[in-house]
Amino acid sequence: MPDWRDKDATRQYLNTRRKPMQPTNEREYRYEERDGEFMLKRWHDGVETSWRGELDSRPEWLECILNTAKVGGHLKRVSQPPPDAIVWFTTDLDNNLLTFLELT
Repeated sequence: MPDWRDKDATRQYLNTRRKPMQPTNEREYRYEERDGEFMLKRWHDGVETSWRGELDSRPEWLECILNTAKVGGHLKRVSQPPPDAIVWFTTDLDNNLLTFLELT
């Protein structure tokens, strides 16, 4: 298993176990694409939420972040899918991009 897959699995596991000490103004996301669809997971204040859909149904705020990720080389195309592509990032509570999280 490639190193990024271990780090990806570990980060997801830790996010599901993490209990916040106090509310935060930051949300953490994991985005992936596979077979023409996307999946987005969000962790905030100890709660995980997820969405799935067709690539053309992504919300505008997410499209903006993904375009930035592509230009900046943060959206990783996977050589041995699935998934086909993946990126981790954080936003503020208004879905404004704060940082990209690198797993490599």
